[in-house]
Amino acid sequence: MRVFFVGLIFRLFKKSDLVQAVDVFLSAFQSKEKNWTKSMVEKRLLSLVELNPDLCFVIELDKKVVGLLFLSKGVWVNGNYLELTEFAVLSDFRGQGIGSEALDFLNGFAKQNNFSAIYLTTDSRKQALRLYERKGFKKTNYVVMEKEFN
Repeated sequence: MRVFFVGLIFRLFKKSDLVQAVDVFLSAFQSKEKNWTKSMVEKRLLSLVELNPDLCFVIELDKKVVGLLFLSKGVWVNGNYLELTEFAVLSDFRGQGIGSEALDFLNGFAKQNNFSAIYLTTDSRKQALRLYERKGFKKTNYVVMEKEFN
């Protein structure tokens, strides 16, 4: 069942949001495989804000940050694009439609600002993949590869 939230707000990130934003990030991404610390997350989020201050949004409900929607922009063959660099919803609020509404917001923002596409990377084992597919995202022929240095 999808719940429509009255008062759900998408607004630009402010430095005063940092503590709540870190909590949202850790709620979504802390795992045995990824051992994020608060300090690491702060650096990650602040670096994204520094690069694209006009593309980093928080999702607010009743004056509480319940989600993040951080983007970057670039140019590709088909024109200007957005990349969804960080997207998270507090665990207590998942499965209630906030993620879906966030992607609707993102689609409207991209169209209104004349972006030709939105790209994202996600873990194929996670529930988020189904949400992205329901919202019209398609798998591409590109493969994300990684080489770590210890």
